[in-house]
Amino acid sequence: MAEHRPAAWHPDPENPGQLRYWDGLQWTEHRNPDTGAGGRGPDPTTEIPQVDDAAAARSAPKSKSALPYILIPVGACLALFLLAGIIGAMAGSPEDEGEQAGSTTQASQSTSTSEATTEAPTVDAPATTVEPTTATTAPAITTTAAPTTAAPTTAAAPVFMPDVMCMNLQVAQDAIQAAGVFFSRSEDASGQGRSQLLDANWIVVGQNPAAGTLIGEGDAVLSAVKIGEPSPC
Repeated sequence: MAEHRPAAWHPDPENPGQLRYWDGLQWTEHRNPDTGAGGRGPDPTTEIPQVDDAAAARSAPKSKSALPYILIPVGACLALFLLAGIIGAMAGSPEDEGEQAGSTTQASQSTSTSEATTEAPTVDAPATTVEPTTATTAPAITTTAAPTTAAPTTAAAPVFMPDVMCMNLQVAQDAIQAAGVFFSRSEDASGQGRSQLLDANWIVVGQNPAAGTLIGEGDAVLSAVKIGEPSPC
């Protein structure tokens, strides 16, 4: 790395006690003893060399261009791309091979079909005489279906309505099912016509019929309000 100092006499780094001339780019061969005058003064009898600008320019280190380093990888990439295209063209795509195989199969099928459909020679069969026959009609047989009797359906026996007042609506329905009736109805006791989408959020404040009454499927009607709303419970 070049030193950055002005062109002048400076202490010689190789020979202490002497001065050596620095031309602004490099050390020259001009040396003088260090007389100590001012610490840097040259010998008046020594001619200060003139610096040739052209020589200094020639001796200056030249910066290398980065262009070759860019062109080399670009050329390598282009070569690989061309090589891949050549290999792909030589190998051929699977679709082309499949189309060629399909064409061969269709040609063989067409040949087989043409061979199978070759017209066979016709042979004239001798004429035959058909004797007339007399058809005999059998008497129709009439059958009478026996009447069918539908089996009587057995209705579920009624059960006693349990006492479900002040129960959670879901628990009350489970109690009615446990008694033997699997279908019961519920309604909004506030009169707002709200649906009981989640039975566990409602509480029974009225039941019809009363506890101890015989009921069947769909007879039990439970009136309910949401938990937290005013109720007699």
